[in-house]
Amino acid sequence: MKNSLLRDLSYYVFYNLVTLVSITIIVSLITFFHFLLDHSIEAIESWISDNGWGLITASKLIALFIVMKFHVLNKNDKPTFKKLTLDHFIFPKKEFYPILLAFIGLFFVLESVNFVVGEFELDNVIKSFFYAFLFYFSDLFLLAQISSNGKTSRLKNFLYPLIFVIIAKTSFLLITVSDEKGQLTLLITYLNMVLLMFISGLNRENKFSLLAPLIFLIFYICPIISIFGLDPVWGDSRAVMTLKIIPYLKNYIVFSLLILCYLYLKNFKYKENYGIE
Repeated sequence: MKNSLLRDLSYYVFYNLVTLVSITIIVSLITFFHFLLDHSIEAIESWISDNGWGLITASKLIALFIVMKFHVLNKNDKPTFKKLTLDHFIFPKKEFYPILLAFIGLFFVLESVNFVVGEFELDNVIKSFFYAFLFYFSDLFLLAQISSNGKTSRLKNFLYPLIFVIIAKTSFLLITVSDEKGQLTLLITYLNMVLLMFISGLNRENKFSLLAPLIFLIFYICPIISIFGLDPVWGDSRAVMTLKIIPYLKNYIVFSLLILCYLYLKNFKYKENYGIE
């Protein structure tokens, strides 16, 4: 058990280190060429900020390709498309859908939102949604591939998101100004990943499934990021509406803890595993 955990952990750490190295190299090269063109520091920072999501996504996809190439695709028994994708899409248990609806419903009941003054650009909202989806899903996809026994565990559910958010924080510092709201957004990013990890095991087979996280990303996390201004890269500068982040964070923490406690007690009572060993 310990050996398999260390093995999986080493792959995930390696993936994140490659991500960090990739974005550092990309940003350095872009900055170098801007200096060759005699652009000002302000112009360079503005370009990097505007294209920050693209830089982060590119670095993650580079890292994903490298790890997949050397860990998965180079095996003697070549994995099929079905094994790489469809086998990891297991239907979630019935408890997942009330949880999703509760998150969505309580958001609209508890949160106070304000429309952004001026016209928003739809393409920026779509970009924010798309990039946020890839930001989370690329890691989840990799974790589904490298899991030794296909199972989730309580330790992984908290440890992997911690690694995820540390690398995210370092990457964001390369492309954005880290203010108080940015720090709170990082905490939300960590909680998002913890929830995604837990619900990945919310299925009858107790295997790492991508279907429940995919649904949760599309219907809750990504809309909150792109529409309501909790974007960790662009903030609320391109959002349709804004919300008060501190009340949202408090509500999110409380409700997330309640959900995790519910899943734990459900597991204890019925001796079924919901992503917690």
